[in-house]
Amino acid sequence: YTNVANGETIQGTQTECLNVLANATVTLSGKVLFPAGTELKINAGVTLRANSSTETYVVIDRGAKINAVGTALAPITFTSDKAEGSRGSQDWGGIVINGYADINSGMERLGEGNSGMFGGTIDSDNSGTMKYVRVFFAGKLIAATNELNALCMQGVGSGTTFEYIQTHNGADDGIEPFGGKFNMKYVVTTGNGDDQLDGTEGWRGKLQFVAIASVNKALGPDANNGDTGIEWDNNEDDNALTPKTNITVYNMT
Repeated sequence: YTNVANGETIQGTQTECLNVLANATVTLSGKVLFPAGTELKINAGVTLRANSSTETYVVIDRGAKINAVGTALAPITFTSDKAEGSRGSQDWGGIVINGYADINSGMERLGEGNSGMFGGTIDSDNSGTMKYVRVFFAGKLIAATNELNALCMQGVGSGTTFEYIQTHNGADDGIEPFGGKFNMKYVVTTGNGDDQLDGTEGWRGKLQFVAIASVNKALGPDANNGDTGIEWDNNEDDNALTPKTNITVYNMT
């Protein structure tokens, strides 16, 4: 691993594994791509500030991993580099994780926002772990049907762990899985511009302990009126495609 310390910048296509040191504040700039064989390790208490003057987003490609493990007292925060009080949705593009799990839109396909290929036949694929992670002011509306979400899992497999995840005030959806097979626990998603939680293209998974809410614009200029709390479909183009979207929910408000 190459250590990333307080005040440093992560940008471009990575050629090695990175280890962001605990409690550091670092900058993300432009498309930050982790290709197969690399890993983004983020320790507790880290703040990652996205450069809002360029199209900044993070892509974890198939065969790469993200291991972002915070704690309740020292979460990991992805946010805008703008001053507090002037941040808003679309300040940056968010996080995309691509995997080799099965999808119902073909063996594989290219993700929106030039976010890489995803899909395959390995439902047990492991893209890493995210725990106690917050994603604020993300998402990007590139075109009417071409959007980046705050947190997007594309063909992600069941070896991947998502627990204690929060998305807030993003453009488009707060969290959107495209196919794949994985579970999520302890999820809060609020104030996002489209759906707070969206699932499509054959996502199979379980959700437990989830709170979702739209936010009224009267609460502030950066608040969004979301389309729906939840949008789930099998596939917008063909409801007969397999594997079928199959989601089981426990304890959702």
